[in-house]
Amino acid sequence: MPWDGIPARLFRAAVTTVGTAFLASLVGSVFSDMNEALTYAYMGARRSFLIALPFGFGLGRPYLRAGQKTPGSWEDVD
Repeated sequence: MPWDGIPARLFRAAVTTVGTAFLASLVGSVFSDMNEALTYAYMGARRSFLIALPFGFGLGRPYLRAGQKTPGSWEDVD
């Protein structure tokens, strides 16, 4: 696994923790119970990950990691 995956996972864990805490604070005033709040949380997270697929974001040019010259290959890394 490339090393840039670790900060990405830590960031995702932090964002979801903050989002969950925020939604939990709204239970009672906005949402009737925690199940309703988590339903909205799931829908938002799911849609944010899938929004790029129908609109083609990120398909314009391949992503190259640090040192990578050919997309999908690690054979020519310095």
